[in-house]
Amino acid sequence: MDLFHLFAGNEAISATIAIMAFYAVAAVTFGAFYMCGFLKDFQALPTNAQKAGRIVAIIAGFALFFSGMGKVIGLAPMVAKFTQYNLLYLFKYTGVMEASIGLLVVYRHTYKLGVLFAIALCGGA
Repeated sequence: MDLFHLFAGNEAISATIAIMAFYAVAAVTFGAFYMCGFLKDFQALPTNAQKAGRIVAIIAGFALFFSGMGKVIGLAPMVAKFTQYNLLYLFKYTGVMEASIGLLVVYRHTYKLGVLFAIALCGGA
């Protein structure tokens, strides 16, 4: 059972709670990354263009990470898309790969490798 079917009688409440839980996990994860110093590295970059590029990479990494986590926890719209294309057997694997690649992009020491993997992932999709 996932969070979308927690309240069987009322789908609107179930969907609202699932989305709120997803955003709460996103906020806690972002805060944990900030507290660990993963997001402070762009302040040491010499030019504004490099700072802007790093910020874009961080945003893209978090987008990949949370998209992957949505697949791992089984959000109903994502399950529906994979079911429509008859690829449900790849669902959890794809989610783990997206989340892992998103973390590689966010972490400053591995972001170049993460960007290469992200290009391969998006190209394969």
